[in-house]
Amino acid sequence: MKLSKQISQGRFWTEHYGGVFKSRFKVIWTTQRHKPVLKRDIKKRLEELIRKALEDFCLELGRLNIRPSQVEIIFTTTNPYLSVAQIVSSIKRDSSGILMKEFEDQLRERSKLPTLWNMAYLAVPVSEFSKKIGKNFIEAQKGR
Repeated sequence: MKLSKQISQGRFWTEHYGGVFKSRFKVIWTTQRHKPVLKRDIKKRLEELIRKALEDFCLELGRLNIRPSQVEIIFTTTNPYLSVAQIVSSIKRDSSGILMKEFEDQLRERSKLPTLWNMAYLAVPVSEFSKKIGKNFIEAQKGR
């Protein structure tokens, strides 16, 4: 049996035109103006929305860490045509709309947030990620 066929029969690998594809990314984004609003019910609902979105994209969730003002996800993709930008913008757009509607009094009225997420995000292959990169990104977002 060819090596690519053996690998592609493993979990979460895709064979495409003779190549085998698998990528793992760590993605971080923050709330707008670093408002610490991702707590209790909002945090729980956000986790549900992110898990559902990753499932819809057929992605494997490695880790999900939701802090009061930031989200960190590690996921694996096997689709060579699906970009990280598509995944992240879809998750951010959909979750912001749903959470702003479901928790309007907590997010819009109390926190004065026009939208939930800062526009920026950090997406790095897991093998390239370092705490310094993550820390520098978070620090750069504090004024936004």
